[in-house]
Amino acid sequence: MNGESNRIGNGMIAVGVLLAILGLAAYFYGEDTVILGVIVATTYPHREIGTIMLIIGSITAIVGAVAGRPSAR
Repeated sequence: MNGESNRIGNGMIAVGVLLAILGLAAYFYGEDTVILGVIVATTYPHREIGTIMLIIGSITAIVGAVAGRPSAR
């Protein structure tokens, strides 16, 4: 069972890190409003979902690290 839990832990860590990276990309993605060649405003339309993905990814990576930890036996 130790090998099985280690694979599950590694997979959860990988998924968590991927979610966190995608969350950061969504959080900092900005769209510029251009009028006559001048940038008037920059909006961040995906900031809320990016925050949620970052939090869920961090939690998933932490749970994967705890689940993949070898037992004390």
